[in-house]
Amino acid sequence: MASAISSGSRRQNWALLISNGNYYRPDNRLSSSGENVKVLSNSLKTIGFNVTIANDLGINDLKKRIFDFSKRINQGDLFLFYFCGHVYQVSGKNYLIPVGDASIEREKHVEEFGIDFEQIVERIVTINPTFANIFILDCCGTYLLRVSSSERKGLQEMKPIEGAFIQFACAANETVRKNFFTKHLLKNLTLENVNVIDIFQRTANDVAQESDGNQKPLSINGLRQSEEVFLNRVRPPPPKWDQIGPNEKRSFLKKQEELRAFYDTFPNIDDVMNRNTPDVKQAEELTKSILSEQPSGDVSERSTLCHAIKNLFGNEDQSCLFFDSRQGTNLYDASANLGDLDVQDKPFVLKLSNNNDFITQKDPTDADYDLKVIKTLDRLIEQKKTHAVVEDILERLSKAHNTNKENIVIKTVYLGTFSIVYSILDLKANVIKNLIGASKKLKEQFKQFVAAKIHPLLFRPAFDISQFDERGNNAFTTQETHEIGPPGRLKTYYTPVGYTRYGLKVLGKFNNDTWLRPFRHPANWYRAFHGTKYAPATNLNDAKDASLVAFSHIHNDGFHAAKSTFHGPGVYCSPKPSFVERGFAGDAEIKTKFGSKKFKIMLQVAVNPDDVKFATDDIWVALHPESIRAYGILIKEIVI
Repeated sequence: MASAISSGSRRQNWALLISNGNYYRPDNRLSSSGENVKVLSNSLKTIGFNVTIANDLGINDLKKRIFDFSKRINQGDLFLFYFCGHVYQVSGKNYLIPVGDASIEREKHVEEFGIDFEQIVERIVTINPTFANIFILDCCGTYLLRVSSSERKGLQEMKPIEGAFIQFACAANETVRKNFFTKHLLKNLTLENVNVIDIFQRTANDVAQESDGNQKPLSINGLRQSEEVFLNRVRPPPPKWDQIGPNEKRSFLKKQEELRAFYDTFPNIDDVMNRNTPDVKQAEELTKSILSEQPSGDVSERSTLCHAIKNLFGNEDQSCLFFDSRQGTNLYDASANLGDLDVQDKPFVLKLSNNNDFITQKDPTDADYDLKVIKTLDRLIEQKKTHAVVEDILERLSKAHNTNKENIVIKTVYLGTFSIVYSILDLKANVIKNLIGASKKLKEQFKQFVAAKIHPLLFRPAFDISQFDERGNNAFTTQETHEIGPPGRLKTYYTPVGYTRYGLKVLGKFNNDTWLRPFRHPANWYRAFHGTKYAPATNLNDAKDASLVAFSHIHNDGFHAAKSTFHGPGVYCSPKPSFVERGFAGDAEIKTKFGSKKFKIMLQVAVNPDDVKFATDDIWVALHPESIRAYGILIKEIVI
């Protein structure tokens, strides 16, 4: 049985069915009208309608029955009115003909003793403006007057009335001897989860086919398009979601916090796309002043690193900006999110206020319901299995981004409040043009829309020169080793001798700082190193600059799973700086005041002890991007 639920309250389905067949003149009598109402009533009851039927009503009873019934209807209800009898058109209006019609001899009597159908519609729509009102006139016979100035056949076509769907059993100004409408209406009426518009379209097609085109039902649609209308809305049984045990809940919530800390810092599309702000103008001036002078090449001086960063961010399509948040400039700092070499995978984050767009049946008594939904969907996404909710999200995203569903890849979902991380496989070089209006299109597809965020590198990355944290600066002159990590699971940290580290401002960006400080705290993450050598040299003059591009992606975007997965999927790093330097550290060449100088560049990272695989003594794999965080840039001059 249908269970039509309105937002926040129980929606009721009402039906008033009236048959008038016992007319005064024998030629006007309709023998089947009562039976039509009876069988229609039985069908509507099976799909959850509250049905009232009435037969052979005179003018006063007909008016009273309609008036009294209208009092039952509340805003948001679904109302269906069916009249099987005679309707006569006069002066462009349709009049329902009551029984006891001996006084109706001329057209002027029709206006006097008939009931204006349009007034009925307008009264009901006024009472119930927020949802759907359906009016069916199963009236295909000719009503004969004793005296008629002209032959009037059938119904007068009407203009749509907002909030009402009007259905004629045959075309306007036409009558038929054999009426097939009720037969085919009954066949389609109870179809599950079929929009009311489609129900009447199918009925019309069936009638036209059986009558060889002699009877063509007419639909006049004034319904609002914001919500579909189903006569028999049958909801599937509540989905079964993965359970979360008491011992698992704490770690699951911790994981959700880490995902929020990682992805929620992505910039909003609308903020990034606005280039004509005072902040951008101020940043452009600062960028010009910083890059106008050649650096010294001394790794201990920040100017050397700033020029290196310029190469990291700049390319022929979009140059980087430098800004100083200490001066009040408010731009998104690309250093807030870190990425790895997978430059093709630039995720979007869609934040929704809840998951009600996809899940309508919830257990209000289950405090962990949303956690179970997230756990289930994330498992299915990781296993590359399908699910109705996932398919629904993919369909909406593909429409918003005007691409095929196969080009949308959902990475994960997380609480906060309900967020979807996804990437688009067919992003073109003119991706910025494609992003214009994207936020508006996403709002159209997702009613619970809160924000749309993008990968920081998608548009003109900005770098906060105040992002360096002097507390993290260090010149490693001697080899040292330290044991880092949780008690019982310690791993050796090898200091990167010969390198100068510029600390990144990461403290305070996450829920707590114990992953990094104080040093050797039991909650510290493991220390490791990440190379920048194998990024593609896209839009650069020479492949030697590829390492700088790689750092740019890491610096901006957060880590992503490696494309080369010899040891399985994840983000690759090493606990040994010498291992990274030999084969994975980037080689950078910078023009300085004293000529060209060459440098080795790599990242110092922290790895979550609870989400890492130790593939070999030299290679670790962080299983998820949010489980590895860069906290320093390591640079060393190569002296030949």
